[in-house]
Order: sequence, then structure tokens, then C-alpha cells
Amino acid sequence: MKKCILLVFVLTLLWSVAYAESNSPSIGIVGGLNLSNVGGKSNSKLDPTPGFRGGATMLFPVVDVIVLQAEMNLTMKGTSTSYKDTYDGYPYDVDITDTYTYLEAPLLMKLNLELKPIQIQPYIGASLAYLLGASTTTTVTMDYDSESESASMKQYMNNVDAGINIGMDIIVFDQFMAGLRYNYGLLDIYDKDYPGLKGYKNRTFMLNFGYVMKLNTLLDINKEMFGL
Repeated sequence: MKKCILLVFVLTLLWSVAYAESNSPSIGIVGGLNLSNVGGKSNSKLDPTPGFRGGATMLFPVVDVIVLQAEMNLTMKGTSTSYKDTYDGYPYDVDITDTYTYLEAPLLMKLNLELKPIQIQPYIGASLAYLLGASTTTTVTMDYDSESESASMKQYMNNVDAGINIGMDIIVFDQFMAGLRYNYGLLDIYDKDYPGLKGYKNRTFMLNFGYVMKLNTLLDINKEMFGL
């Protein structure tokens, strides 16, 4: 399954490059906020946790109304939970936050609707991700005093994740980008030997911002600046 997803991902990227040779691609930077959780069976109530993402992007025009967008992002996902307990009759609160950091490469097929100076781009796509690190932080609060302890949990997790992306971007003046995205993870994020955490998959809402520029425009600016 993983090999098939990787093969489709690579072939689609090569196809996009080949068909975009006659059109000027755009390059830029992207970033934003994540609100993520995990899907799976659990006896605990799991809550979403915020995170950040950022990276680079390239947009390949294929035909007038189709654009392929490739990205390479550093993105934070995770989940959280909390509960109350007592110790010697004294109540205390426990908050647990799991944070996963991935290097993620989405590839999106976008419908490009021109409403000058705005472009509306609904899309669907896939993504591959490699786990760079994972940690769990436990905070115990009693009588307004809090203590926190963090530990790595990467050893209990699978290194590779894959997902489906749906969303929409709006680009203004061919440069300023904003949009929403939902990433639906397809693979188990925890190792099969980790007891009690089978079948968990990433679920992430993303608020995206970016700045893009036509590659030929960027080359023209460099020529003017350096006299090339």
C-alpha cells in the first residue's frame, strides 16, 4: 500500500513538471496554523491541539483551469486529553498533550477559477510525511501549582504517514494566498507493537497563508538587480 501511494505520488509530480514546461510555474512560501487530533478507538476523550506549519511551494499550470501544487512543509500535529483525580483527598488536574512533528510533502490538483484580481482554487490531493519527532507532555495542577514533564514517544510511532487533502485557496493579485485544508490520515501512526493504541490516524484542519511569485518574474527581478 505504501509503495503504491509513493509510486502514484512520484509519477504525478513528474507528469506535472512535463506538462508545465510551456507555462511559467510559481514559487513561494507557505505557512499557517493547524488544529489536529487523532481518529481511533479510545476510552479517553481526545481533544484537538494547535500547531504550526511552514515551508515552500511550487505551482505548475497544466491547462487554463488546472494547476498542480507541490509543497514541502514542516508541520505539527497531535492530540490532547485531560482528567481529574484525587490524592489523599486533594483534587488535581492532569493535562496530557502529544505533539508529532512531520516533514510533509503534499501534491494537490487544483481547479483554477479566474475572477480577476482573485483566483479561487478548490482542490484535492495526497500527501506523504516522515516523522521527525514526537513527544508527550504531562502537566499536573494542584492548588494552582503546576508541574510538567515531557518525554519522547517517537519509538512507539511509525515513521511514515500518508493522507488525503481537500481544501480551497484564494490567490489575490497572483501573489497573496489564503485558504483552508483538511488532511485525513490513512495510515496508523502508532507502531503495531504499542499496546492500547492501535488504529489511530491523524486528522488535521489547516489555516493556510502564502506568498507566491511567477518564476519568470523572479528571474527578471534578478536580472535587473544584478545586471544579468
